[in-house]
Amino acid sequence: MAAMNKIGFRWRVFVSLFLLLAFLLSAVSGGILFLRPEGSLAAWSGWSALGLDKKAWEGLHAVSVFFFLLGAVAHLAFHWRSLLAYCRGRGGQGRVPGRLREFAAALVLAGLLLAGTLGKWPPLRWIVDLRAWLKGGAAVMETAPPADAAWKLTLAELCPLLGVDGTRLLEDARRRRLRVESLAQTLEEVARTNGLSPQQAYRLLFGK
Repeated sequence: MAAMNKIGFRWRVFVSLFLLLAFLLSAVSGGILFLRPEGSLAAWSGWSALGLDKKAWEGLHAVSVFFFLLGAVAHLAFHWRSLLAYCRGRGGQGRVPGRLREFAAALVLAGLLLAGTLGKWPPLRWIVDLRAWLKGGAAVMETAPPADAAWKLTLAELCPLLGVDGTRLLEDARRRRLRVESLAQTLEEVARTNGLSPQQAYRLLFGK
C-alpha cells in the first residue's frame, strides 16, 4: 500500500489518454459539421444536432482540434527517441535502409488522395458531392428563403417584399396563435419567441 502511494503522476499516460479523448471529440464534432448545411441555411432551417447549433459545434470542434494538436506535440516530445529509433530501423532483411518503403508508400497514398480530390476521381468525388449536397440544404430545407439572411429582416421589411399587408399579417398571426408583438420584430425573433425555426415561422406567417 505504501509503494502505491509513492507512485507519482504519470504524465506520459495522461498525455496519451488526453490525446485519445481530444481525437475522439474532434472526430465526432468534425463528422457532425460535415453533415450540416451551409451556414445561412443552417440558421434558416434551425439546424441542430444533439441539442447544439452550428456555432456551438464549430466552437467545440475548434477547441478540440487545438488541444488535439497540443497533445500531439506533447506526445512527440515524450516519445521522440522511440520515433527516431523506429524511423532508423532496418528494412526487410537489411536491403532497404530505415523505413523507406513504408514512407514511400505513405507518400504515394497521400499524393493519390490529393490528386484524386483535385481531379475529382471516384470514389473521392462522391464524398465531395455528398458534402455539396448536404451543404446545399437539401436534407433540411423545405422552403427557400425569400432573400439573403431573411431571418434578420423585420416583418415590416418582408411584407412589401412578398406583397403581404402588414395589418392582415398580424391578424392572421393572432388567429394562428402565434406570438407576434409588432411588425418591427425580425423573423428570427418571432421564430425564437414561438419555439420555431425561421423557416417554420416564415411558412406559418406568409403561408409558404
